[in-house]
Amino acid sequence: MVRENFDDALVNEIDGRLDNLFGEDETPHKDAGKSKNPQDYPLRELKAIVLSIDWEITDDVMNRFVDQTARLKKRYRGDKIPFTFLQLLGSIGEYIRTNKAKSHQDAFKILNSLFTKLDKMVRTEGLAESEKKKILSVELKKYKILKDKLASSKAVVQKEKRIKPEEKIKPEKTDTIPIEAFADAMDQVRQLIRVEFKALRDELKLWRKGK
Repeated sequence: MVRENFDDALVNEIDGRLDNLFGEDETPHKDAGKSKNPQDYPLRELKAIVLSIDWEITDDVMNRFVDQTARLKKRYRGDKIPFTFLQLLGSIGEYIRTNKAKSHQDAFKILNSLFTKLDKMVRTEGLAESEKKKILSVELKKYKILKDKLASSKAVVQKEKRIKPEEKIKPEKTDTIPIEAFADAMDQVRQLIRVEFKALRDELKLWRKGK
């Protein structure tokens, strides 16, 4: 069974804030496109964990992923777009940690896509806010599509569980009388004939005596 661990409130909150995000200053910084100093790269450990998930999904790897996203959320609490990316990453990480190899394949694709876009934002100096918001909007749509797929799968599983076992496999209708039913019918006919013959014999005896 597929378990849906994505937070509806999270999606609605992010979706509701997109208009506000797009309404802010969209003037590109003059340093846009320049990469930041590698020594200041805060996603080093998270990147290593994401690469590990591509190879194997273990409790240790997923616990480290969730813990690292939680730490980074504290760091970026004042920077709402990276913070939102980390919220989405943390949510998908929790889902994969619960379901592991049974997770929907799109979850891994979206996880990698989210990290790639976050990595671009963190590495690129002076990336315009308008560009960040567009990237976030695209990734959020992917996230919501996956969430809808999981919800549909869960509904199908629940519907199948509600069907009683005897309703799942119904015998085909047939006009052929089963052998057992035919034999029972013949026995009843024979019994009826015996009773009628006995009644006739008794009536015949009475008639003879009356003569």
